[in-house]
Amino acid sequence: MVCAPLMLQWEFPQIDLLLKKIRPNESNIIILVDWDYDALSAFVAALKVDVKISLPEWITTTIEAMTVSSLTNDIISVATQFGGTAFGRLVLVMHSLQEYHAVTTMLRRVESGTELQPCMQKMSEGIFLASLYILSGSSLIVAEVIPYENLALDEGKRSMFK
Repeated sequence: MVCAPLMLQWEFPQIDLLLKKIRPNESNIIILVDWDYDALSAFVAALKVDVKISLPEWITTTIEAMTVSSLTNDIISVATQFGGTAFGRLVLVMHSLQEYHAVTTMLRRVESGTELQPCMQKMSEGIFLASLYILSGSSLIVAEVIPYENLALDEGKRSMFK
């Protein structure tokens, strides 16, 4: 698999600090979540314009009260509902392939759910809410960062994650 250059919107020291707390090992699978805060702001704004939209049950706020922070918290919470551990909104740690499957399945449900797709359709082509990277190694200095392989969505649906 080809490794992507690491182009995260946040600081390497922040990631290394989190990794020191996590103590990665060979049995952990780590996903780094690089949120695009401009895209998230536009997405939340689009949701607020279309107040008739029905929110998925995993969203914990009303449309009017939704913020970028509440949306990202909700996405991380639902992603780790059946396995995995979240460290803030930036790092997801899975301790087995089963947990990895559970987390990626939930992320897939988030982006393929019909409730949020109308707002995703309003986003410019090529815009994603977050880039996901799989990390191997105990520090970014020796890490291999592999882009998350997203499966194609049904026709007419837009991916939220790349």
